[in-house]
Amino acid sequence: MTRETIPQFSEDFNLRALLIFISLAEVKRCVGISRSAIYQGVKAGWLPPNVKVGRRSARWLAHEINAVQQAIASGASTDALCELVRTLVAHRPTR
Repeated sequence: MTRETIPQFSEDFNLRALLIFISLAEVKRCVGISRSAIYQGVKAGWLPPNVKVGRRSARWLAHEINAVQQAIASGASTDALCELVRTLVAHRPTR
């Protein structure tokens, strides 16, 4: 690839525009908790819910899981995580 063909993104480029879907197995690996703990976290509100991507298929948005990971790593409280998840879900793209 030559330098001319590499896309140049401005600093205000919104990475969330590139929606990446990840599976439950990938969420387990990223967050380091079990399947049941993930669903408990979703029910408690400190993990974002999955999104339907097909009739019988659901995935998580990678940027949401990443944001939660960063908040956990920075020592965020459960209340702060719940607020973060509410904000992330509220800003999901709509049809």
